[in-house]
Amino acid sequence: MQNSGSSTYQQITLSFFSLFYYINQYIMRHNIRFLLIVTMLLLMTGIGTAQKFVHPGIDMNPADLEYMRNQVLAGEQPWKDAYDLLREKTPLDFQVKPFAHVISGPYSQPDIGGKDLSQSARMAYSCAVLWYISREECYAEIVIDIYAVSMRITPNCLWH
Repeated sequence: MQNSGSSTYQQITLSFFSLFYYINQYIMRHNIRFLLIVTMLLLMTGIGTAQKFVHPGIDMNPADLEYMRNQVLAGEQPWKDAYDLLREKTPLDFQVKPFAHVISGPYSQPDIGGKDLSQSARMAYSCAVLWYISREECYAEIVIDIYAVSMRITPNCLWH
């Protein structure tokens, strides 16, 4: 779901790239001084600065986690039932099955490690949430084990 600011952002982005297109055309006809002046103006106005990164798939921040934890510990619904279900569906004897090269084609054909990688990711996320709420070390140990085993097999996977 996109927020209402998304179309405004797209319009600004398109305007920004259009501006650079026209600047480039001007520079090709004139000289580099104009580019330096425009660059300085953009940097001074803040247009050229980096924006805060917001992950598009994980919409949970520390305040959300703390709120959820407080609701579960207070026994409030639906948080308590959801926590209990997550706890029930999360096996403590999970074994990581890492693959050095994961191949997951269309409709998982072929599937060499794709489902195992997804299962490990879901397990790590679930255990991280369970640990945050309960502070039970067994959940943290599972997350650490998943990460450690995966990094031994595919040490560069986080950089791709």
